[in-house]
Amino acid sequence: MTDDILQDDGLEQEDGKKRRGRRKKSKPAGEGGGLRQWLVDSYNGVFRIVIQPQLPSLRVLSFMLIAFLAGMFWAYEPAGVQFYDGAPHQMRSEHQDQYIIGIAASKLANIYDDEGIRQLLERIDDPAERAERLIQRGGQTAAALEQVIDVARVVEGRPAPSSGSLLAAILQIAGGVLIFVVVVNVFALVWGLLIGGYVERARLTIKRRMVGESDDDKRARETMEGERRRRDIAKQMLETTTDSDRALGTPLVNKPSIYFKGRAYDDSFAIEDADDMFLGETGATVARSIGDGQDLSAVEVWLFDKDDFVKTLTKIFVSEHGYNDPATRSDLENRVDNPQTDIVVLRAGAEHIVESDNLIVKAKVADATPGTDPALPPNSHFESMTLQIQAWQKQAGATPASPPPMGAPAGGLPDVSDYQIGTLSDAPASPPPPPPPPPSSSGQRDLSEYEIDPLPPGMSPPPSPPPMGSPGTSTRPTMPPDLPPYDAGDDDDEEDDPFGGTADFTPINR
Repeated sequence: MTDDILQDDGLEQEDGKKRRGRRKKSKPAGEGGGLRQWLVDSYNGVFRIVIQPQLPSLRVLSFMLIAFLAGMFWAYEPAGVQFYDGAPHQMRSEHQDQYIIGIAASKLANIYDDEGIRQLLERIDDPAERAERLIQRGGQTAAALEQVIDVARVVEGRPAPSSGSLLAAILQIAGGVLIFVVVVNVFALVWGLLIGGYVERARLTIKRRMVGESDDDKRARETMEGERRRRDIAKQMLETTTDSDRALGTPLVNKPSIYFKGRAYDDSFAIEDADDMFLGETGATVARSIGDGQDLSAVEVWLFDKDDFVKTLTKIFVSEHGYNDPATRSDLENRVDNPQTDIVVLRAGAEHIVESDNLIVKAKVADATPGTDPALPPNSHFESMTLQIQAWQKQAGATPASPPPMGAPAGGLPDVSDYQIGTLSDAPASPPPPPPPPPSSSGQRDLSEYEIDPLPPGMSPPPSPPPMGSPGTSTRPTMPPDLPPYDAGDDDDEEDDPFGGTADFTPINR
């Protein structure tokens, strides 16, 4: 068993070292985290929270890229572009050779003058090089080309388009894919952050005006309005702080808890100190609903203190109808400690203070909109409601009142703490004890004045033992004389003895 204890202590020490090592590694950026920690925090705070949710997933982007490549293949191969009415410089090289031979024949037949020949030669690619190359073949073609060679040498012509290399085609496709991916992500980001919200609201508005608002659209609109109201109320809560709240210091939790019809209302907020140490948890949830639509009728505010994990403290806000209804009131009273103070009517400005040994939680009703369902009793439910929940840690110096000292008066008894006790010299002297009897002339005490109680009736005196050391006697103690049996009827206090006679030291027959 000792080995087990030593082993457990070793494990605890090792775990403590690991925890201390983790704490040393997780320093904030300002205390040694450095640039790397700042980059990690920026990545998590900006990209992963703001940007990444707006981007398309890898699966969706892959499908879009496959569709883009399939479209390019279809455009180039099965449904390629068919050209017509093309210019001479776009023809193949042998076709441009026939074109310049035709120009030379037209010059030889005096169909075109020099200006007309020049305009025709400007429409092909490098007319001078083509004319010189064809003249070298000889024959009648060479004689005709001799008529236009001088004009061809001064004309620049129009360059023919190039088919390009394989590498250029690959780079062209890769560039198209890269541009496609970048454009898709940028458009998704701009849509999600800037455009999408306006378009969605416009769509809902048009649809509501044309075909009416559906239940899903109504819930979506109420959700957006609730989130916007939550942000506004949170900002107002930071600006409005009462004097009593300032006395408690900066709250560890300062959150709005918003209910609106149709929402699964169950909010909870962790209570942590400046060092991210978990102290407890607080929140609000539906304590009681009413009607077929499960409309809110009562709200339960709770507090859990980690140092008191046995019990969760609870207080309740309830509608005016529920407060006065015996059945509802009886059900709610079973959930709280003091029904007189822990149940109040839910209205704007009402508040509860939930307090444990270490934590203080204040829940205040910021606003409440009564329900309008005619099928339910009036003032029995709510369409919307907002709670302001704040939590503080009790100050270290604030200790509970110390208990009264031992011997302090209780109830209505008089306080005798100011009374003083006199010294021992002031106390009256007790009478001195009687002096012992003077010794007799033989040196022994005179016992003649002492009285001996007579023996009980029926009991004979024991025989006098012989003197010690006389002949025929033994120094061993003698057995006690035979005694009459004990009569239990003579003991009148047997029934009053709580120990059943086990502690009765009364001599027998006394």
